[in-house]
Amino acid sequence: MKLTYTNKLRLFLIPFVVIPTIVAVCIGFGESNRVSDDILERQASSVARGFSGRVQVVTDELMSRAKLAASMPLISDAARGLYAQRKDDVDYQLLTIKKNAPNLLDLIITDVSGVVVADIGSRPGGAIYSGFSSEITALDKNDVYISNITPKNSDYDGKYTISVAAPVVVGPTTSRLLVGYVFTVSEVTDILAATNGFENGSFFVCDSLGNAVGVGGTEFTRRESLKPEVKNLPTLKLSADDYDIAHSGGSLFIRGTIKGTSWTWLAETSDGGFQTAAIPITVVTLVVLAAAAIALYFASYRIISPVVTTISNMDDSDNLPAKLTGEAKLIADTYEVLKKKADSGYEITTASCEISGNMLFSWVPSRKKMYLTDNFVHEFELQPENCTLTEGGFLESLMESADAQEYIKELEKILVKHTEFATEYRIHSAQSGLIWCSLKIRCIVDRSDNLTGVVGVVANIDAEKKMSIQLANSASYDFLSQLYNRSTFERELKNEITRSIRARFAIVFIDVDDFKHINDKYGHTVGDEVIRFVARTLKNAVEGCGFAGRFGGDEFIACVTDDHMINNIDELGKKLISVFHEEYRSGSTNIAIKIKISVGISLYPEHGRDSIELIAAADKAMYIVKKHGKSNYRIYSENDSGEQVLP
Repeated sequence: MKLTYTNKLRLFLIPFVVIPTIVAVCIGFGESNRVSDDILERQASSVARGFSGRVQVVTDELMSRAKLAASMPLISDAARGLYAQRKDDVDYQLLTIKKNAPNLLDLIITDVSGVVVADIGSRPGGAIYSGFSSEITALDKNDVYISNITPKNSDYDGKYTISVAAPVVVGPTTSRLLVGYVFTVSEVTDILAATNGFENGSFFVCDSLGNAVGVGGTEFTRRESLKPEVKNLPTLKLSADDYDIAHSGGSLFIRGTIKGTSWTWLAETSDGGFQTAAIPITVVTLVVLAAAAIALYFASYRIISPVVTTISNMDDSDNLPAKLTGEAKLIADTYEVLKKKADSGYEITTASCEISGNMLFSWVPSRKKMYLTDNFVHEFELQPENCTLTEGGFLESLMESADAQEYIKELEKILVKHTEFATEYRIHSAQSGLIWCSLKIRCIVDRSDNLTGVVGVVANIDAEKKMSIQLANSASYDFLSQLYNRSTFERELKNEITRSIRARFAIVFIDVDDFKHINDKYGHTVGDEVIRFVARTLKNAVEGCGFAGRFGGDEFIACVTDDHMINNIDELGKKLISVFHEEYRSGSTNIAIKIKISVGISLYPEHGRDSIELIAAADKAMYIVKKHGKSNYRIYSENDSGEQVLP
């Protein structure tokens, strides 16, 4: 059948009206889903890494305990073959360590063959203990090792246990003995119990065999009992140093390492929320666009049809070439009209981003024109006609000075290289003040690599970011005293040593005398008040000239960096004794209590060049004070290293 001009026109209009509309829908929907997935991954990984930080604090503290125990003088004496002569002292030291660790089941000294030298449990000397067989390989590395989980350990009444081992330090070298802690797995699960806030998912920790703790709140789950899509994830090699992300079975998995161990952490949450929410919106959008395409098709046909009808009725005597020239011009003009209407695809993409809660902007360099979505204008009160991407007046005007400089630097890089970047900044919002936002900017180029546009997506992540910061802070401070916890203090002390190559500073180790008597006589509520009073007083004493922490139980520690205080360190010791000797009146019972303390002081670099040596020296000086009557201070001397003291 021969096609008429009218049918040809209809066929001609299809690719210029319908197809661009379909393409615009696909691009808008795809971009919206991609941005939504990216935001979901960022939010989930931010919360998950906050939880993993809590577990990291626990493992760091376990390894610090083992390493500190391995450096104790009494343990070193046992390593030199003096255990038989000092058995009572060594055993008492081991029992003292266990007293301050409620989840500690056992503390053992063995040689590399597993032969027991000393044990706070019932295991006799000379017995063979196989629990540290895998840890012995760490001896050559002079490192600390945390084992896999041992389920239903028959040596400890069927409890689930983890072991921590460290090589004993003898002078500048390492002996052929190990100090090993055996903890219940509750040391980890107690922390995981605080992660129930992980929305629509779970967070747990796996050993190198793939066994897990924390799944569904349980103490231990064997690898073969995990979900199929989870089973092999903990044992696979990480694709990055920090963490990686995977999608499987309708879930989003985020996985990372617990540094210093062979363990991994794993977070699982649903990844279908955004896509499910987008289905009704997508259907409505498709219906509206289909109606618009049909209306546009018939409107265009109605405009051009009379010209085509006139041409089809011409006879051969008419000046057809002239008419065809007019038709060609009309068709060209009509194509331009349709092309402009196809630009409505940009509006579709903008609407999709607003539905997902993101804010979109685009910059056209050739026209120096900025386009902003309505929610972008509402959030930041920026007007497109007043904004330029390269000449100021845009996001950098709403940032703090440091963030603005970094933003301008990154923007200049991608405009030269035609790439993209993604990061997080604090931006002043007209609605909420200074908020955290994620920002992603991408350059658009043509086939010749010429820059044709720049697009960006801004998302408000203020709540998630502040939660992440809060979790990080809670992992660094002791809850009762609000001072640095032990692992944070040791980390800050290592940093101070790095910064103080040519400087001096002092370590002040404090033990509250007869604190157990205060707890027994007045109750734990008053005991907690005393801990807070000591912490507050110590913090005020070193504020502006150092930092302080709670080392555990009734023990406190401070690092003093002020030159004047270090040169008059005796005055600081006397001042602390005097301040604490004044009566403290309990706020809950109105009871007056005299608080006495024993203080040990070591100096850098005279008494040690690393954190372990400095803390051990101050600790020994403090115990010499307790041995000779308490309620005094002592500066460590080299003669102290040979004196035997008991806590």
